[in-house]
Amino acid sequence: MAVPFGPKRVVRSLTYLFWIVAIALFAMEAWNSRFAMTWDGVQYLDDADLYFRGDWANAANSQWSPMYAWVVGAFLHLLHPSPYWQFPVVHLANFCIAIFSMAAFQFFLSCLLRSMRGRLGSIPEWTVVVLGFSAFLYTTLDFTNLSVVTPDLLMHAFVYFVAGYLVRIAAGERRSLDFFVLGLLLGLGYLAKAPFFFYSFVCLGILLLVLKRQGVAKLAIAFAAFVLIAGPYIAFLSHYKHRLTYGDSGRYNVVWMLNGVPYYHWQGKQAGSGTPLHPTRQISTDPPAYEFATPVAGTYPPWFDPIYWNEGAVPHYRLGELARAAVGGVKLYEYWVHRRQLALLAGLLVLMLAVPQKAVLARRLIENSPLLAFGLFPFAMYALVHQDSRFLSSFFVLVWMALFAATLEAQPAILTGVVRSVVIVVGALMLVESITTAATPEARGPQDVAITGNLPNPDWEVAHQLNLAGIKAGDPVAIVGNHLPYFWARLAGARIVSEVLLEDPPCGGQGCPEPMTARWLKVKDALAATGAKVVVSPCIHGVVDQAGWVQLGTTGVFAYRF
Repeated sequence: MAVPFGPKRVVRSLTYLFWIVAIALFAMEAWNSRFAMTWDGVQYLDDADLYFRGDWANAANSQWSPMYAWVVGAFLHLLHPSPYWQFPVVHLANFCIAIFSMAAFQFFLSCLLRSMRGRLGSIPEWTVVVLGFSAFLYTTLDFTNLSVVTPDLLMHAFVYFVAGYLVRIAAGERRSLDFFVLGLLLGLGYLAKAPFFFYSFVCLGILLLVLKRQGVAKLAIAFAAFVLIAGPYIAFLSHYKHRLTYGDSGRYNVVWMLNGVPYYHWQGKQAGSGTPLHPTRQISTDPPAYEFATPVAGTYPPWFDPIYWNEGAVPHYRLGELARAAVGGVKLYEYWVHRRQLALLAGLLVLMLAVPQKAVLARRLIENSPLLAFGLFPFAMYALVHQDSRFLSSFFVLVWMALFAATLEAQPAILTGVVRSVVIVVGALMLVESITTAATPEARGPQDVAITGNLPNPDWEVAHQLNLAGIKAGDPVAIVGNHLPYFWARLAGARIVSEVLLEDPPCGGQGCPEPMTARWLKVKDALAATGAKVVVSPCIHGVVDQAGWVQLGTTGVFAYRF
């Protein structure tokens, strides 16, 4: 006799199907971006090298969290890729992190489903699975995106684990072990990305409101476990920074994003911004040029430790600046929801409007408020300073699932068919969006525009040509900034020690070359005095057509050897 295709088997089959689709899409997106790199990514790779060399003083960095550097460093250390394959190995690490993140999401979803049993009535559990995986797949592939070399995807995995325990505890499962594991996960999340420090206290605060006095002892267990993981790193960081700190990225994002202090080469000219204690050293004012060979490590020291170079900046929380940031944040959130997650929004509104007893829906929303509050907090936090979709990927999912869970629990049995139809349509539309996102190559980045020749691995090609020209690992180089990202320097093993900023369009743009020629001749000797063996520049009229410049292969990038 045939085994009936029951509800549990449907859920299990759909889960397997989503896993297969997700792995395929993750692999596609990672492969399409295998040679891509980001400015932040270079810093994490540099930090990984320092950790694995045991250079603790330079590895201690209050801008970049450590766990992603450890993970990427482990892949690089174990596989020992050549420069050509270094960035693809990083994207292999991102692929594995995406699988880990999906396992974390699966844990969260299982906790949510368990909390909903007995409350769904005739609404099948597979509707929750379809909505959950649809939101997870799209936000991971589009908002976080495997092409981006940052720790956000790793952090979101811990968000899902923590959210699972939050749901489990709020639903009544309150073993001491659950609180201990929750605390460990909060600590690991902080190691993945510093904002988790705040998320941890929000999570514990929400649970304190849920459990009230009888939960204090067990929340103390969670807090102790958090300190067990986070404490040693805070002590390590504070020791090398000579002050108590859990990280400085939040404070300095206010300085950069709200107060208008520049990311690079701040010289203290902005009124009221403070006085730099040790800025990069300006070696020319026209054109502006800077030297930064010491004391900071990294391929590009100004961004490897921007906290050091900007120390002395004073953050100001001005109401007008905060209000402008909040208005911009709300508009951006509206765009991300209305333009990029429209199927989820439309499906939720249809299902909410279909609920005949709105009081039941309100009661279900209140019951799901712990998860909803945890999911909404980061939106409020980032709205006041700086918003980026990669920061919020998992939190979108938590908000969607809290709202959908309450709405599905409030549906009467008579609307089961309507619910099924809506969920199928939403799932299908979001799956199409996910496939389209993964299959679409990233838009041409700035390095692709500056490096010509339609090369498959453009940064390696520049690095390779420099190595052929005699540049070795550790050699100091100078750059002409603005148009050519320095990812090639990481692959060449070179260390950027100075740069000149020439505000001019690249070759093919409009502009008179004569002023550029005069500015280059004026700054050339100053760059040579920084110890740089070569200057690397994108194609700028009036500069690279002067004597001594040679093109690096067919890259459209030029070098001047001192």
